[in-house]
Amino acid sequence: ALSPRPRWPPAGAYLPPPPGAPLGALGDEKEQDLEIASTATPTSAVGSTATQPPRVMRWVPSAFDGRPAVLLFSGGAEDWRDREAALSGVQREVEGPQMCFVYAGAIPKFLAVSMTCERAGLIRVKAECDKWTLLWTSHVTVNTLMDMSAHQKVNHFPGSEHLGRKDLLITAISVMQHKFGQVYAVAPEGFVLPRDARAWQRAIDRQPQALWIWKPCNGRCGKRITVLAPMATAEGAQRVEELSHRRGVVQRYIANPLLLNGLKFDLRIYVVVVSYDP
Repeated sequence: ALSPRPRWPPAGAYLPPPPGAPLGALGDEKEQDLEIASTATPTSAVGSTATQPPRVMRWVPSAFDGRPAVLLFSGGAEDWRDREAALSGVQREVEGPQMCFVYAGAIPKFLAVSMTCERAGLIRVKAECDKWTLLWTSHVTVNTLMDMSAHQKVNHFPGSEHLGRKDLLITAISVMQHKFGQVYAVAPEGFVLPRDARAWQRAIDRQPQALWIWKPCNGRCGKRITVLAPMATAEGAQRVEELSHRRGVVQRYIANPLLLNGLKFDLRIYVVVVSYDP
């Protein structure tokens, strides 16, 4: 959750001008510094003359004593009504503090994140701007973390790619299996390619009729996934040779998965990690 800064604006902070303000009123450096992202529709967009609906921010009292209120996010008009009815003490603030966000995700065409932030009253700015309150990105660098202020939030803990990337996750599971045995047998046998191409070939030789599934290391949404036919066929052997030289991961395909009403399904468990130590 996002909390407002204790003092806004901070000394020396630059805020966008009101609607209709001429660009010439700003210095060149500041124009570039807080230029609104092209997909955003904030009321205070630099140089904007269009009339936009007022920004409405909704604040919810913190569940913890002595902490400031937190910003409420929602998916749309109907969800707003449901959330405000279910929560007590929700306060609306029209044209509240100028809290900005940067969206630098790997798939810019997916607008769910930016639309949710804009509905909550945040203003989207370009990645070059450092006045953001929230940074949503595919990878957080050490330099970004070192340069952050106390009020700034990012969507990743450092090192979280070891859980999110398939190649790094398979490597981590393999290390834990060698160290602790079957207690970490939590996933089908898998290999990182092309690094583990020989080990994969040995596994194929042991069970030539087994099915395998190949995926890109950092893919999503089921794209570019390939299920490999039994390797006893010439076509299967040729495909193995091709994929052995391609960057990705390959795992044993579960031929008899648990079904619901005859259909495969995903069971996803979301865990909120509030901090790491160290």
